[in-house]
Amino acid sequence: MNERNLKELTVAKLPKDNTEEDRGLDQCCENFIVLASITSGDSFKNDIRGVFHKKTSISDSVDFVIEKCGGSTLPNLGEIVSFPNDFLAVGFIYDWRQYLINHGVGVYKISKTFNILGVDFKVGLGTYELREFSVGNASGTVRVLSEVDSYSRLEDIDFTDSKFRDSIRFDGLFGEMKPKPETNQLIDNDFISVKTTRVFDKRYILKTSPISNCVSQRLIDFHLLHEDKCLLSDHNKLNHSYKYQDISVVLNEIEDPEYVGRYMKLTAVFADRKLKYKTQYNKK
Repeated sequence: MNERNLKELTVAKLPKDNTEEDRGLDQCCENFIVLASITSGDSFKNDIRGVFHKKTSISDSVDFVIEKCGGSTLPNLGEIVSFPNDFLAVGFIYDWRQYLINHGVGVYKISKTFNILGVDFKVGLGTYELREFSVGNASGTVRVLSEVDSYSRLEDIDFTDSKFRDSIRFDGLFGEMKPKPETNQLIDNDFISVKTTRVFDKRYILKTSPISNCVSQRLIDFHLLHEDKCLLSDHNKLNHSYKYQDISVVLNEIEDPEYVGRYMKLTAVFADRKLKYKTQYNKK
């Protein structure tokens, strides 16, 4: 008589090492630039950093850790993220304004420490150079702020109803608005064309300066892939408009990138999320 013992085993996905191999170039991932304002709570002046983790089991422990270079570990200042549709996901949104007010400008490091089936791991989540918002410090940058409200196959996390948000700032330009008119015409009894509706489907161009893999990976694989609500801000003095501050847009197209050595130049096309530029014929 055969006796079989069945055991339920947990399959764990081990973290990947973010360190690239040395191929002889003296290059490393640069600091992300983050800005915040002591005197203003305006969103486009205050960057955030959203981080997340998907646990293997409910018993896993996860901690997000921030430290200031040359100093000790600091308290997490910001917002705890709950995932009502994914009980294994945890997250936190770091508020750089609170760090500027309480700990000042400087370089900060964020990492996550966690335990998988009794084994401890630590993964770096980037190094951030915090500066105070000013016209000079923001000059030449674009800020993308994204809110995610859907399931991610890439991360295997359901962000629905979590209000998870993240922002990323890099050198580039957002603007070059192109109004694309769509007009519906009615021919009346006198064979005269009468406008019934006209909509300006505005297009905006995002052009990055040459960006490293650290920036392009966050921009493409997280923000452009996941955004359910996207706000774009531009800080270029030669821009046609200075009013591109948290403009609500939706991604339409990404053009083929251009590569300069190990750096990428990316161009993406966005449209207004709300089609408000519309007129219509209202006579009877």
